[in-house]
Amino acid sequence: MVSVALPGPVWAFKLGIEVLRARADIDLVFITDDDAAAEPEWIERGSRHFADPTVGIVAGRLIPHRDGRPAISPPVKRVGQLTWYGRYVGGFDRSGGTRGPIPVVGFQGGNAAIRRALLERMDVDTLVVGYGIQFELDLALQVRRLGYRILFDPECRVHHFEAPRPIPEEAREDLTRLIYAYSHNHTYLMLKHLPLLQKLAFLLYFFVRGERRSLGVATLFWAMMRSPRSSWREEARAAFLGKWHGIRTYWRWRNIARNPERCCGRLPIMDS
Repeated sequence: MVSVALPGPVWAFKLGIEVLRARADIDLVFITDDDAAAEPEWIERGSRHFADPTVGIVAGRLIPHRDGRPAISPPVKRVGQLTWYGRYVGGFDRSGGTRGPIPVVGFQGGNAAIRRALLERMDVDTLVVGYGIQFELDLALQVRRLGYRILFDPECRVHHFEAPRPIPEEAREDLTRLIYAYSHNHTYLMLKHLPLLQKLAFLLYFFVRGERRSLGVATLFWAMMRSPRSSWREEARAAFLGKWHGIRTYWRWRNIARNPERCCGRLPIMDS
């Protein structure tokens, strides 16, 4: 048991990794949430994949529960993929139609297993904001850069029992914060990990086209046409502010990485 003074999964993950680095008697680390329940064969099934020495992380399927029942969502065609221009597709909670195991780029922190030895070469980046949206993707990209693969096995299932949703006013405030955090963190992490030309393609995609959860110029125009009186103004402001601050955070990280004597502790892997 590790006590965590700061809120959010990022610091909990960071402190957990620091403790586990010293546990040479442990080979694998299984990760889930405190409001989740793994199926009985979860550990056994996930452990099998590590017989392949090239596998660094095994990701599993999250089954969300709402109002005491499994939530029914349309399955996605792709799970855990990152396009060359920086669009990330998660879908670990909507992977019912996926046949596995399959190689993926990321994982979701509520259902994953990691080789403990890799923790000595990984670092949880505390420059992400909010509750750490996308911080798992940063860890996954570090693992891939070290030469290891990430597998997704939809039969490694964990049931996630979501907390009651807030009232509408609080939900709107939470949505704005989530948009800002996602926009900031994804901008920062893509600039941190993608090569130069792909960085430029990402900025063009994320600022000009955008996504439903982080509006760009094109998606903002579409939102204005569809709902002229809706709250798209708040969402657009949060998205563009988050993206701009994400660029600033990237430059801050880059300066620290080039001058490590200015900071304490280890740094995430520097991009080329």
